[in-house]
Amino acid sequence: MRLQCGAELFDKFVEFFVAQPEWDLAKADSIGRQIDRCCPEVAGVVGQQCADERCEVAEVIVGIGAEKIVGPQRNRLAHDAVGPLDPAPNLTLIDDLEQSALVELFEMSISSGQATLVGTLVMVDQTAPGPVVLLLSGSGPIDRNSNTKKLAIGVMGQLADHLAGEGLASFRYDKRGVGASGGDYKSTGLYNNVADAAAAIDTLRARADVDPDRIFVIGHSEGALIATELAATDPSLAGVVLLAGTATDGEQVLRWQAEHVSASLPRPVKLLLRVLRQDVVRTQSKRLATIKATTGDTARIQLVKINAKWFREFMAHDPAPSLESIQTPVLALTGSKDIQVNPEDIERICQLVPSDCSGQIIDDLTHLLRKEAGPPSVRTYKKQAKRQVDARLLATASTWIREQVAQTTKETTP
Repeated sequence: MRLQCGAELFDKFVEFFVAQPEWDLAKADSIGRQIDRCCPEVAGVVGQQCADERCEVAEVIVGIGAEKIVGPQRNRLAHDAVGPLDPAPNLTLIDDLEQSALVELFEMSISSGQATLVGTLVMVDQTAPGPVVLLLSGSGPIDRNSNTKKLAIGVMGQLADHLAGEGLASFRYDKRGVGASGGDYKSTGLYNNVADAAAAIDTLRARADVDPDRIFVIGHSEGALIATELAATDPSLAGVVLLAGTATDGEQVLRWQAEHVSASLPRPVKLLLRVLRQDVVRTQSKRLATIKATTGDTARIQLVKINAKWFREFMAHDPAPSLESIQTPVLALTGSKDIQVNPEDIERICQLVPSDCSGQIIDDLTHLLRKEAGPPSVRTYKKQAKRQVDARLLATASTWIREQVAQTTKETTP
């Protein structure tokens, strides 16, 4: 089998790169590096034919269809060439928690519109209704632990375990169309996700073992946007923690993200794109314009089916007015090596929030909330996901919540 490694292939790579949700950026970078190994000679890359054992990997993954491959193996799937991604280890400590007499785990369902979502409620030993933390993951087809089939980062699973160790109950759930939850992920928009989170809060407030005045929300990435919306419309929340949150509209976030992620691509790939006169940022601008012109819940961009409704709503959404409406305490944390959300937004978040707001940029922390010693790059996401969520972030978030709990307890004590 042989594959054309010319300009058209790289154009398709760029199109694929800009059309993906955030957790697929690592995959796009991996593709770029594999294409680079396929065609190492920059000067002669255009129109060059590569041997099958080096080049077959670039086909279906890039989303260009089988027409680029000639020969009897044209229908070979990409995963046959690349092999499945190594799953990240199960970083949650559920088995340990289940053995603890102080912690109980429950499957809990919530109803939101026509969808029924399912998640894990972690309750700690308490003699009276107590505080609970709603955990909201980032964008993409994410389950309750912040895992996808492509990349398991375990953020919310680890957060729940850490909070339980600190005596704090929590609830996290599978997104629509993921895991045990009903609905269709591809047709779900940003504001559907906000409604789902609001329904989760209503369900928690109705429980006899939950203090309705001491519900906190921790959101990561898209989850931070959702937490912002909840806090803006629900002043009775006890506090919100924004992890890798943003203070700018989604279209600016995507443009900033593409610029910084593309800057982290391997140098040979950058050279190839320059030789082929490919500009990732300009190509993305065209792609975003195409998505904004869509009207359906889903759309196909160069054969890749995307959740167009979510992208349109995300691009148009400006969190600034909601940040200005928040009356509950806010803790905003992000990493100095986040290349998907601008770390400088932390300062603007606290400038906009009129209530008590604490912001911190944690050194060497990436968007996956792991410490990374080297230069920030999506190329290391797979390795990062095998490590634990940064202990500094976990301790800062739980300490802040416990301080808020203590404060509310003190205020309500006669």
